[in-house]
Amino acid sequence: MSYIAKINNTELTHIKGFRINRSKLWTEANRNMQGDLRATFIGVYPKIEVTFTTMGETDLSALATLLDTPFFTLDWYDVKTKTYQSAQYYAGDYTLPTYNFTDKLYDEFSVSLIPVSKFVASA
Repeated sequence: MSYIAKINNTELTHIKGFRINRSKLWTEANRNMQGDLRATFIGVYPKIEVTFTTMGETDLSALATLLDTPFFTLDWYDVKTKTYQSAQYYAGDYTLPTYNFTDKLYDEFSVSLIPVSKFVASA
């Protein structure tokens, strides 16, 4: 593995945490009187939570520019398939971190990267 994730071919740096929530989406989901689930499975949507370590103003500005793009191509390492996956994503709401005057760096922060479409493993 040479990197964890890239947005529009720009490698994400300062990553402290990278968690993949493999969310399952169902439609027409309900339970009958016996408690059995009746639903149609739509697919898996891998929502990715990234936590970034402290960083300087230049790095934070570049990262915020990437995250503020309405939609982007995210390449990320999928441990399940042991390959890199690529798909269209968007960034959820995030709060820019506080500037730490002692360290002269911006504090760590997190953001969710949310898939546009269901997961289809790349070859």
